Amino acid sequence: MQIMFETHCTVEEYVKQGKNFPFPKAPGRCTNPKCRMPVRMKKHGFYDRYYIKAGFSGKILIRRYYCPYCGKTVSFIPHFCLPRFQYCSEIILKCIERALNRKCSLNLCLYEFQKQYPGFSISRQHMCFYTKRFKDNLNFIEYGLRQISSITLPPAGLEKRERARKILGIVKAGFPSIHTFSQRFFDTCRKSFLTLLK
Repeated sequence: MQIMFETHCTVEEYVKQGKNFPFPKAPGRCTNPKCRMPVRMKKHGFYDRYYIKAGFSGKILIRRYYCPYCGKTVSFIPHFCLPRFQYCSEIILKCIERALNRKCSLNLCLYEFQKQYPGFSISRQHMCFYTKRFKDNLNFIEYGLRQISSITLPPAGLEKRERARKILGIVKAGFPSIHTFSQRFFDTCRKSFLTLLK
């Protein structure tokens, strides 16, 4: 299980502090929905995960805790990470936005994207994957947005790409940053807005 926590530092500051970073305190109750015992979870070390954003790519530390009653673990990931994705949520959203709003070939769109972020590389496959997952998750994203705030969603019957563009516009206009949206969505739905839905 993963829990996102907010941090006001950059990824570079987070990495520099390493194990000395002021991670959230251990939960006072098991986070496993099948357990929920009122026992303080215990520190269970760290693990590395890879993180990529413009200007940084490398490993970051993730703090882990475990329940002494059921043995299940929980990982605390900083809000600038997107659960199960290496690329930062800001880059992923910009890829989706470029793909949905493009008026040129995907290759040219990718070229312009990489010109905007020199030294940063993302593949055509990544851009297609993120865009497809966003469009596949539109109902789930709308559900999450309804839970977070009272907003006006696009009318029913829109073509999928147009609907996705409008939802993306709501996300960009309605939250101070994509990290804020990502964390609030995760806190509300217990899943990332790009999670694979079964």
